Amino acid sequence: MSLLLLLKSKAAGASAWGDAWDNITLQVSWTVGLAINGGAETSYSATVTVAPQATSSAGAVTHYRLREDAGAWSPWMAWAPSTSLELDGLGEHTVEAQYRDEDGNTSPVATAAAITVLDVEEAIEVIAAEPVQKIVAGILGYLDGELVAEFRAVGGSITADARNAVMRTCSIEFAPGVWSDGVLLPDKTTHLDVYEVLRTPGLELAVRRGWRMPWGDEVIVSLGRFIVEEVTYTEAEDGTKVSCDGSDLAVRVQRNRWTEPYQIAAGTSLAVAIDALLRDRWDDVRIGFDDNTVPDTLGAAAIFEAGADSDPWADAQGLAQAHGCVLYPDTEGIFRLRVPPDPASAAPLWSFRRGEGAVIVEQARVSPMERVYNGVIATGEGSALTTPVRGEAWDEQSGSPTSIHGAYGYVPYFYSSSLITTEDQAESTATAILATLLGRLEQLSWTQIPNPSLEPLDPVEIEDEDGVLHTYIIDELTIPLSPTQAMTGIARETRVAYDVDTRDQEEGS
Repeated sequence: MSLLLLLKSKAAGASAWGDAWDNITLQVSWTVGLAINGGAETSYSATVTVAPQATSSAGAVTHYRLREDAGAWSPWMAWAPSTSLELDGLGEHTVEAQYRDEDGNTSPVATAAAITVLDVEEAIEVIAAEPVQKIVAGILGYLDGELVAEFRAVGGSITADARNAVMRTCSIEFAPGVWSDGVLLPDKTTHLDVYEVLRTPGLELAVRRGWRMPWGDEVIVSLGRFIVEEVTYTEAEDGTKVSCDGSDLAVRVQRNRWTEPYQIAAGTSLAVAIDALLRDRWDDVRIGFDDNTVPDTLGAAAIFEAGADSDPWADAQGLAQAHGCVLYPDTEGIFRLRVPPDPASAAPLWSFRRGEGAVIVEQARVSPMERVYNGVIATGEGSALTTPVRGEAWDEQSGSPTSIHGAYGYVPYFYSSSLITTEDQAESTATAILATLLGRLEQLSWTQIPNPSLEPLDPVEIEDEDGVLHTYIIDELTIPLSPTQAMTGIARETRVAYDVDTRDQEEGS
């Protein structure tokens, strides 16, 4: 805090006062803190909720920044009661925060207690072995970032499909009553009370699922944050019920259509361009990427037309796809920009085997030949180019049933964008799109004991009846909110891995 004083002096014999400015700094008193997951010591997800806590004697606290394990500070962020933070994998982590008030004063560093990220597979194994555990499905309602209500689910599901523009959708049936801090509100105990809250315009639902262990610990995984799109209240002879449908936070961007043309200059960083576009359509968007993680640059100007048919979310995804990336909000509502996994080399994140510890209860294989491509041709054509550019990527894997060197021949998928401006960009785009198409020679559908930590685009391996592990890329998952239903998945095969017995011998040698 600075106090500005006007100092005047008059030298002997002078006819006028002289002027001089000086600054005197007064001490600012701070109270700072930081909480991770409400003070929990462990987490089964690397994505945690961070709650900043700070006051300044000089005025309102307006910004804060975070760092993990004494690493680099994040950019300064506008004050919010909570935010999500992606920790760097399993193990113990410490998060620090620093605050800034409206006068620009900076606080001392606040350190949160360490939190340990545990492997959720350990919890899955416990559930498989001890199926009597209590299923937990909770739903939090937020309005303008503030928690306004808690609900209980009695049925419904969450579907996440990487093939759709809006990746996650929800369909939920609610128990009667509205809660606050885990306590049922005495004046809000009916389905009608739930309906009245759910139909609030702009309401956002955070859906979670997990288990309560015999020793009392809870394993909770976020399934997504959703905008309520339709609420239904039903009265019948057998009673009342309330249900709703919703879509992930991409719809906030999608619905705010362009009212005037939106332009992005050539030479703009891809991360900056998409960040600015999303913030233009939604002030409170949370971004999980930057120039360091996405170093690409736009080679041509982009102009998006206004009107009733405009779709800012499709425009943002088009920018990402033209650079070989996918764009989506994750389960915590943070927007991610990433290159899809390469089916030829992606390391499986989960292994599903047969035997006493098996969690898959049914599977079916389908070969949808009409949707099988083994190559992509990406072209760039636009006013910024005097000559179109072109890039190609083909399945040339040895032993692949769709290899261009085999009986399947050439079956290309074509993609064109005015945002592709160089041969290198065209080739990287073709390679990235091919990664989302390869493996659809065989599509696997299965049901299993729910594992909420699985995500679309995750590579997994599944053992067949001959003991051979097949690697798949997940396209779609449906996770039930009812404790009696199984989870379903759809994935495409990428390659046969190895015989289980052979691998075990190699690992033990």
